[in-house]
Amino acid sequence: MTTKHSSKKDDEGTKSGVSHKADSVPATNSWMVTSIVLGILLLVSLLANAVFATLLVIASPEVVAPAQPAAPAQPQAPQEPPGPIAVEVGDSPFIGDSDAPVTIVYFSDFQCSFCGRFHAEVFPQLKSDYIDTGLVRFAYKDFPLSFHPRAIPSAIAARCVREQLGDEGFFSMKDRIFSSQQDLSDTRLRSHAQTLGVDIDEWNTCFADETGSQEQAIREEFLYAQSIGVSGTPTLFINGVRVVGLQPALISQTIEAALD
Repeated sequence: MTTKHSSKKDDEGTKSGVSHKADSVPATNSWMVTSIVLGILLLVSLLANAVFATLLVIASPEVVAPAQPAAPAQPQAPQEPPGPIAVEVGDSPFIGDSDAPVTIVYFSDFQCSFCGRFHAEVFPQLKSDYIDTGLVRFAYKDFPLSFHPRAIPSAIAARCVREQLGDEGFFSMKDRIFSSQQDLSDTRLRSHAQTLGVDIDEWNTCFADETGSQEQAIREEFLYAQSIGVSGTPTLFINGVRVVGLQPALISQTIEAALD
C-alpha cells in the first residue's frame, strides 16, 4: 500500500510542469561552468607568466646577483693603486740622458692612428719640456697590432735604419714614418731610409729579412709587452706607472709626480 504525501506547493509545481529539483539544476550547472572557466583562466595566466619569465631569462644577459651579507658590511679602507711595474728597457732605442731621473718606455704601432696623433700632438712638447732638458729618457718598443698589416714592415724599416745610424737614426726614421702614416708602402719606407743617408743596399738586405730575425725580435717584444699588461697602443710606462692612450695632461702629471 502506497501512501501519497504531497503538499499544495508540490501540486502547484506539478501543475506548472516544472519540479523544484529541475529548478535547482540550472543554478548548479551555472556555478560549475563558472568555476571551470575561472580555473582555466587562472591556469592560462600561470602558464603565460611562466613562459614570459622563461623568455625574459633567455633574452637577458647572464647576471650573477651579489651575495647578500649576513651582517651589515663594515667600512673598507681605500685600496692603494697598483704599484709601478718594473719594465725592462733592454736594448730598445732611446733618446735623452741615460741617467735621467725618469724613464718612459713607450709601446707603439707605426700604423696606429692614435700613435700618429701622439707623435704630432704630444711628443714635441714632451721632448722639449722633459727629454731635451735631461729629465726623461724615452725608450721605444714595438707593439704591432694584428689588424695593422703595415705595422711590422714599418718597424723593420726603422730597425734597419738603426743598424746603420744608431738610436738617433731610428728616431729620425720614426718621425718620418709617422709624418707620412697614410703611405707605409715599401717604396715610401725605402725613400725615407735613403733620405736619412743609409747605405741603401745594406738597408734593402736588412729590410728583406730573409732569416726572419727582425720580425722574430718584434714578436718577442710584443709578447713581453703582453706579459706586463699592454693590450693596446699607445701605452707608456713612466717610471713603471702605466698610462694608456692619448692623455697629455696625465702624462705630464705622472712625470711631475715621478720628479718630486
